[in-house]
Amino acid sequence: MTWFNGVLPVITAGVGFMASYLGDWGRDRRAERNENARRSAARVDEHDKFEIGVLTSCSEHLSTTTNAALKIYVEQVRFRVDNPDADHGDAKISDDLQGEYARGRRELERLTGLILSASVRASVEAATEAIREVRSFRGNSRSAFEAYRSAEGLAKDAQAALATRIRALYGGDRP
Repeated sequence: MTWFNGVLPVITAGVGFMASYLGDWGRDRRAERNENARRSAARVDEHDKFEIGVLTSCSEHLSTTTNAALKIYVEQVRFRVDNPDADHGDAKISDDLQGEYARGRRELERLTGLILSASVRASVEAATEAIREVRSFRGNSRSAFEAYRSAEGLAKDAQAALATRIRALYGGDRP
């Protein structure tokens, strides 16, 4: 019996130590998994915030650039109507309007490279290119009008693509 009384406490202590060790190990693993999940969620949140910021800014600059291109187009049409014999390149566009267009286009081109969705990026690039063509158009008024209408349609498509992507990042359309 002495042997039993001497070994039982050692076995009990060993089992207790193993149980404590395994409990701590399991608790540490759970804590590590929870921390990794928290970090992953934070990374996704930061990614989404960045992308939403880029898409929102891109949408604003696309509107600015499209509106400036429209104003420039209207100024060119007015000039052609008022001066039918003048060269189309003689139209005087205000520095403010040219600056608004140039700033919008530069920002739009800078932001387009940051758009993560390939389809949205392609849509914005197509709109930007069409707007650039309208701005530099030197031809008869019918061709300029057709170019502007095309650019306007592509800009609307790009705005729709941007809005769809933003809604998707926010978790879809909610009432």
